[in-house]
Amino acid sequence: MNEYMNMRDIGKPFGLSPTKVGRELRDCGYRGEDRKPTRKAYAEGMAVVKRDAEHPEWIAYLWHRDKVTELLEDFGFRRVVNDE
Repeated sequence: MNEYMNMRDIGKPFGLSPTKVGRELRDCGYRGEDRKPTRKAYAEGMAVVKRDAEHPEWIAYLWHRDKVTELLEDFGFRRVVNDE
């Protein structure tokens, strides 16, 4: 399994939408109002930028699966689906 994933795939085992995961990241200072990772997120290895070699204008922001999962669990979210 990939170390970095999108918010949809990270939230799925918790029954959370990508929007809800994004709000939690924003509330912790890891995601800005512009919906992009903050400097704090990059500095702590929470997020990376992925570009498509064929289409360099396409940018995806991926999140560290284990770190975001731990954050969600710390906020009291529990898995509804076991992804492991």
